[in-house]
Amino acid sequence: MGYTLLSRIPASSRVPWERSGSGPSDHLYFMPMKSPARLFTLAAIVVGLACAQADSNKPKPIANSEDEAAIRAIVNHWQQSWENFDPSVLQGDYADDADWLNAFGIRIKGGAKILDFVSTVVKRPNVQGRHTTWDEPSIRFVRPDVALAYRDYRTIGHKTFDGKEMPQRNTHSTWILTKDDGRWRIASQVISDDNSGAMATTK
Repeated sequence: MGYTLLSRIPASSRVPWERSGSGPSDHLYFMPMKSPARLFTLAAIVVGLACAQADSNKPKPIANSEDEAAIRAIVNHWQQSWENFDPSVLQGDYADDADWLNAFGIRIKGGAKILDFVSTVVKRPNVQGRHTTWDEPSIRFVRPDVALAYRDYRTIGHKTFDGKEMPQRNTHSTWILTKDDGRWRIASQVISDDNSGAMATTK
């Protein structure tokens, strides 16, 4: 042990540096280690363990730049499909069993069906004159193979089927993406508006 325990030694028998003068004569006392090398070794071990614990508590990255770039490309495909009125860029972005919900309450299951629906919507006459301003997407990795992406955008010029122009649409899109066999795909996409501009008549 690093210290020697001296128990119940009468005060009169102790050398002066052992006497505390602050309690009864049968207090427990400790004698310092005789070897400074042992103390240094013990201190080094304690410091080493503390450093190792600190390193283990540091957050470890769960994704790399390639994963983020792949997800950002998929999110940007949504913008490109609307800017160019061409949904072909979305080909392969959705998982086979993906879920999709838009701001008008349309719910679709399955990547192929989602692509078919979007292909029809972007070519409708009531959306051809619209203009959208897109914010930068935000991406968060939940696990190395699961990520969330979020994007806000604002649209003017979107019309109803009877030709009436809708108020500015303030839209929010959220994607849940998963990585399988080395490839990122959309498992779910939810699109919502924060105002009454998204009316059922514009489905």
